Amino acid sequence: MRNWKIAALAIMFCIGLASSVQAKIDWKINNSFKADTPTLDIATSFDGKYIFILSPGKVQIVSAQGNIEDTLEVDPAMSNISVTGFDRAGIDNKITLSSKETGEVQQISYNFIVSINTQGSPFLGSASAPVSLVIFSDFQ
Repeated sequence: MRNWKIAALAIMFCIGLASSVQAKIDWKINNSFKADTPTLDIATSFDGKYIFILSPGKVQIVSAQGNIEDTLEVDPAMSNISVTGFDRAGIDNKITLSSKETGEVQQISYNFIVSINTQGSPFLGSASAPVSLVIFSDFQ
C-alpha cells in the first residue's frame, strides 16, 4: 500500500512540474489600420514594406505605416493573393491572384514610379520636357 502512495505522489509531482512549464511568447501589435472595403485576402511583400489587400475588384497597395500607395483594378472574381518571386535585382515585383470560382490565375508585375528632383542638375534637351531620363554615372 505504501508503494502505491509513493507512486501516486511521484505522478502528481511530475504532472505538477509539467503543467507549470508553459511556452511563452513575447508579442506586440506593430501597426493597425482598417481597410476601406471588405478584405478577401492579404499578402505582405518580402521586405515587409508593403501590404497587398485584395478586395472585390481591386488590390490596394498599402505601406507598412498604413498609407495607401496605389490601387489596382482587378477582376472581381479574384479571391486569393500572394507575393510571388524576385526579379534579377532581388526585388519582389510580382503578385499572383487566383479565383476559387473560375480557377483563373493572374500574375501581375509592378514597379513603383519614383519622382527624382533634377532641379539644378545638368541636362540635354528641353528643360520643360514631360519625361526625364536620369543617368547616375558619377558614383564617387
